[in-house]
Amino acid sequence: MVDEAQAQRWENLARSAEAWLDTARILRACAETIGGPFVEDIVKPPPPPGERSVEENVPPILFGFVFQMLAGYTIEALLKGILVARYRDAVTEGRLATWLTKHNLENLLTRAGITLDDPLLAFIRRVNVAVVWSGPYPVPKERARMEGRLSSSADLEWFEDIYHRLYVRLQIELDRTSEVRDP
Repeated sequence: MVDEAQAQRWENLARSAEAWLDTARILRACAETIGGPFVEDIVKPPPPPGERSVEENVPPILFGFVFQMLAGYTIEALLKGILVARYRDAVTEGRLATWLTKHNLENLLTRAGITLDDPLLAFIRRVNVAVVWSGPYPVPKERARMEGRLSSSADLEWFEDIYHRLYVRLQIELDRTSEVRDP
């Protein structure tokens, strides 16, 4: 049972585009922490057999789908922050709107009115797969939904590009709703 203070805190956080931005910042830091070594590893020649560069014999080149999952969660938090700022009815009666609980990044982009060029949209589609299943699971719920874990040496660059675009858009929404951040 949630007491009144907890209920009010939930309500404040759920309705705060700033809280969604804070979550995105944390996720971005985590994504970049593994994204850097991943990209470095993907562009260099493979190590000699038996040589590993990370504890427990997990080379950074295998971090791709986890990086994509964190990148996807970051993008999702930014998009949801934009939408929460725009749509005050996204939170009603102690619940998030159903559309706000889904992980479909393309739908969130569309709802936010944001268009991306083809390489960035292709990245969005790949990170969406990671958000839905390839980040935490070896397979999707259904065999028919099996999609490859594809990675690119440009993933970190594309992520940073999208992050910056969405960050700027969210700042505009924050300014518009007078929920201005201190510099």
